[in-house]
Amino acid sequence: MNRILISGAGMAGLCLARQLKKHDIAYTIIDKKPASESSGTGIALPANAVRALRYMGLSDAADTMHQVRRIIYSHPNGRVISEASLLNAPLNRDKFVALERTALLATLQQGIEKDIHFNVVITGIQQTDTGVNVTCSNPALNGHYQAVIGADGVFSTVRELGFGQPGLIDLGVTNWRWICEFPTQNLQPTYMLGLNNIFMAYPIGPNRIYCYTHQTDIENRYYNYYEAQQNLRRLFASYQGVARPILECLPDNEHIYTGRLRSVPFPIFNQGHMALIGDAGNACSPMLQQGAALAFEDAIVLSELLAHFPIRKALEHYRSLRQQRVTWVVKTSDNSIKAFIKMNSRWSMIMRNMMIKRKGPLNVQGWKYLLSQCPLDQVTDFIQTSTEKNE
Repeated sequence: MNRILISGAGMAGLCLARQLKKHDIAYTIIDKKPASESSGTGIALPANAVRALRYMGLSDAADTMHQVRRIIYSHPNGRVISEASLLNAPLNRDKFVALERTALLATLQQGIEKDIHFNVVITGIQQTDTGVNVTCSNPALNGHYQAVIGADGVFSTVRELGFGQPGLIDLGVTNWRWICEFPTQNLQPTYMLGLNNIFMAYPIGPNRIYCYTHQTDIENRYYNYYEAQQNLRRLFASYQGVARPILECLPDNEHIYTGRLRSVPFPIFNQGHMALIGDAGNACSPMLQQGAALAFEDAIVLSELLAHFPIRKALEHYRSLRQQRVTWVVKTSDNSIKAFIKMNSRWSMIMRNMMIKRKGPLNVQGWKYLLSQCPLDQVTDFIQTSTEKNE
């Protein structure tokens, strides 16, 4: 019998495969894409994500990633609202880094590249008392698995076929992401806050930056791949500071990734012999930049439990150990976006900025809370306590 099927070879699936291999747990990993992802966007990894990389034995890779040291929130004209050092406790528990998404995926793939079955789509899932019967587009992989783990992202097939949960929530926001050449000397991550839009510039290496912008767009007027440049220049025409020269050298539309912010109605963890990790179970807005971090933590916690408990029990423990933290991240991230959407006057923007000036950057507030706990230590302690009780 096949032990575990991992659906999805993105960050969550690759991490889980690496950890299962480390524990000598047999797995099969599939992905619906025809080849490894080649997205030309960047990714920011807060300290808890970097701690997870080190746990997975990737300290050398983490140490080569571009470190950022401050977070700056500013008005659209470039005037600073608030800033925070990432070198102060508890934020200094590890580095905050940023890099190209493809570089991170390449790092996570090392050692398991040949294990991945690309261009495979799951077409049927049926739970039994002993596992899950799976059919897919590659008949050679059909069969009975002891567990199926959905690591297949926001538009998860495993969540759709296996959990029957409600669809995603469109948060009413269109976003754009791209990478470009830009002087990075003295540049730290900068978030420029307008009334109903945000412009972010994040250095990911020498003279290379990752940009993220979003616009409240309830009526979905700007979700148009062919008009990305035009929309960005029009919507952010009044922005100054670092945004101005960046908008003057935008890449072609094909290199600007246009999307919509979508979230799960509520985090989903497990059901019978199935579980969801990463965005498949906890997709939310990127306000706390926890997408990769949660995926890493989910994969590590689940793999450790699978190495020490029977599968059904491991999946139940996975839910109990992850539910509070993941739910907090999803709720906090989405509530921040919802608050932005409700802003409809200059007065509401002034009040928001006053709060940020008093309390500090919004994401930094969240990171302080998240770094006050360590889920990797928690799962180790949980396993040790459970072992002692059974002796």
